[in-house]
Amino acid sequence: MEKKKGSFQVSLSMIIGVVFAVVILGLAISWITGSFSGITKISDRALASAKASLQQGVVDKSLLLFAKEKTRIDKPIEGAVVIRNKLYKKAFFKVEVIPPTYNNQDMFEIVGEEGILEIPSDEIKEHTFSVQGIPEIIENYLGNNKEKAVRFEYKVYYCDKDSINQCGNNWEYYDSGNTLLTILTTS
Repeated sequence: MEKKKGSFQVSLSMIIGVVFAVVILGLAISWITGSFSGITKISDRALASAKASLQQGVVDKSLLLFAKEKTRIDKPIEGAVVIRNKLYKKAFFKVEVIPPTYNNQDMFEIVGEEGILEIPSDEIKEHTFSVQGIPEIIENYLGNNKEKAVRFEYKVYYCDKDSINQCGNNWEYYDSGNTLLTILTTS
């Protein structure tokens, strides 16, 4: 009887140990893939907060936000332009993101910088994009500083035709703005 009790305790301990190891391994894998996935994404909470600011009238028509206020020059980061259609009917909105420059050169590459959204009247949508710093230009801009802010600008145009195909060159200015993003050196 004593031998059976001992073997049961060993097998139960073994099962608990294996389950614990699998959980730790799963956490480690998700942490590693999160660390190396590259882009820092905007949280759903940040987008919801931006949309609430537009809905409540804290911000009038649009705003630009980034996933974080600070980023390293070697890490891509996600941004979004959030727009509220304050026109009387459905419209198409075109977003143009303008990167900061240094010595007449863009400091960032922007993926998805221009987008077209169809937004019903009084609704809110966002256009997301990502930015990746160009290290050589940013390092020259930073000089001996460990961090420095840069200003991203954006412009929003609208077309209130029935179809995107009818818009052509009929885009009218809707809104514009800017926001700061602090960039950090890699060292």
